[in-house]
Amino acid sequence: MLDLQGKTVLVCGATGALGGACADALGAAGATVVLAGKNIRALEKRYDALLAQGAPEPAIYPINFEGASGADFEAFGEQMQSSFGGLDGMIWAVGHWHGLEALNNLLPEQWFRSMHVNASAAWLSFQACFAGLRMRRGCAIFALQHPSQTQQAFAGAYGAAQAALRNWVLCAASENERLGPRVIGAELPPLKSKLRLAAFPAESVNNVLDARLVAPELIALLASGAPGIHSIPARH
Repeated sequence: MLDLQGKTVLVCGATGALGGACADALGAAGATVVLAGKNIRALEKRYDALLAQGAPEPAIYPINFEGASGADFEAFGEQMQSSFGGLDGMIWAVGHWHGLEALNNLLPEQWFRSMHVNASAAWLSFQACFAGLRMRRGCAIFALQHPSQTQQAFAGAYGAAQAALRNWVLCAASENERLGPRVIGAELPPLKSKLRLAAFPAESVNNVLDARLVAPELIALLASGAPGIHSIPARH
C-alpha cells in the first residue's frame, strides 16, 4: 500500500462517487485530504468518515465550482497555499451530464453549463492551485471518460466539454513536464455515479464499476504516474 504520510491532497468533488472513493483511499494511505465541494453537510459527513477510519484530520473547503467567480477561484488557490504551504496533489472529480440528447435540441444554458462545469471550472481550479502544486512538485489528476463514450451520437455538450478537457490536460502536461506539476488525465471505465445514471438511466449495474475499485489506481498515478493520458482498465 502507498504511504502518503505528510502529503496534502485536494479532492475537488469530494462528495461524489469517485471523489469520495479517492478521499477514502488517500486517507487510508496517510494523506491529509482537503475536501472541496458545494454540499457542506455531505462534506462534513465525509470528514467524519475519514476520522472514523483513522485518517489524518482532513480539511473542508466549501466551493460551488459551477457558480464560483474568478475571485472565488483565486481565493481558493490562496487558501491552499496559506493553510497547507502548497499541495502534493489535486484530483478533479467534478462533472455534470444532464443526459443524452441531440445537439440541435440542446438549450444554450445546457451547453454553457456543461462546458463550464466539465472543462472551464477544472482549468480555473488548476490555475488557482498551480503555484501550490509546483512548489511541492505535485501532481494534478483529471477524470476523463473514454472517447468511445463521449464521441458518439447524443453525447451532446458533455462530449464536447470532455474533448476540451482532454485537450488542455495534454497541453498542460507538456508545458509543465520539466518543472512540474505533473498533469495527468485518467481515462476511466464506466462508474456507478449520479452522472452516469443521468445519462444512462436504464443501464444495468453489471456494466459499471464501483468507484472504490478504481480509486487506488488513481492514487498510484498521483504518486508516480508520468504526465499525459493514462487509461484505467475495467477490473470487476
